[in-house]
Amino acid sequence: MITPQQSGKFRDLLPRIAYAIAGITIVIASFLHPISAHLLFLIIAIGIWFETLSLLIPDSKRRYSLFLIGSIPLLLTTADAIGTLTVDVKSIVGLITITFIAMWLLSAQHREKTLIALLVFVVLNSALLNWFAISISQWSPKPWIFWLVLVWINDTFAYFTGRLFGKHKIAPEISPGKTIEGLIGGFFFTMLAAAIYALVSPIPHMSNPTDYIISATIVSVAGPAGDLFESAIKRYVGVKDSGKLLGPHGGLFDRMDAWLFVAACVNLF
Repeated sequence: MITPQQSGKFRDLLPRIAYAIAGITIVIASFLHPISAHLLFLIIAIGIWFETLSLLIPDSKRRYSLFLIGSIPLLLTTADAIGTLTVDVKSIVGLITITFIAMWLLSAQHREKTLIALLVFVVLNSALLNWFAISISQWSPKPWIFWLVLVWINDTFAYFTGRLFGKHKIAPEISPGKTIEGLIGGFFFTMLAAAIYALVSPIPHMSNPTDYIISATIVSVAGPAGDLFESAIKRYVGVKDSGKLLGPHGGLFDRMDAWLFVAACVNLF
C-alpha cells in the first residue's frame, strides 16, 4: 500500500521525469543538423551567463550591460563555427576580459561578485570555443554525444556511489553530498563507459586507447570541479538553484555545470 508520503514523492518525481524527457528530446532533435546543434549550445551558454549575472549583480542596469557585453563573443564564436562569419574570437574574448578587469578595478561595490562573473565568462568562452572545435564541414554529433554521455555517467554514478558508500566528504560547506567514495565510483564507471565506447563505437579522431583514458580522467576531474564551482557561487549568494527555467531541475547552470568545465578542457590532449 502506498503511503501519502510515498505518493507525494511520486508526484514530485513526475515533473522531473517530464522535464528530463523534454530536454533529451530537444538535444537529440538539435543534433540532426549542425546549425541547430551549435545554436542549442549557444542558447545554453547565454542562459548560463544570464543566470550567473542574475545571481551576482543586483543592479539591473549593470547586470544587463554586462550581459550584453559578455554575450558578444558567444554569438561571434557560434557564427564563426557555423561559417556565417570569420572572426578572431580569441582576440575579442581578450579585449572583453580586459574590459571586465577595468570595470572590476573601477568599481567600488560588488568587486568580488564581478570577479566571479569574470571567471564564469572566461570558462564559458573557453568551453564554447573548444566545444565548437569540430569544423562544420566535418560535422558529426558523435564526439559531442561521447562527452555528454561520459559527463552523465560520471555525475549519475558518483551520486549513487556516494549515497551508498560515501563517508569522507570533500567540501561539506560547499556541497555536503560530495564524497571521495563518490568521486572514485564516478571515475570507475566513467572509465568503464569510455572503454565500452572504444570497443563498440570508437570516436573518429580517437584511435589510441590512451585517448579514452585521458577523456574519462578529464570528465572525472573537471565535471565535479564544475559542480563544486557552481555550488560555491550559490552558497556565496545564498540560493538553492541558479534559476527556474528547468522547473524542478533548477536553472541551466544547475544542469550544465559539469559540462561547462569538461567542455573547457576537451582539447587538452
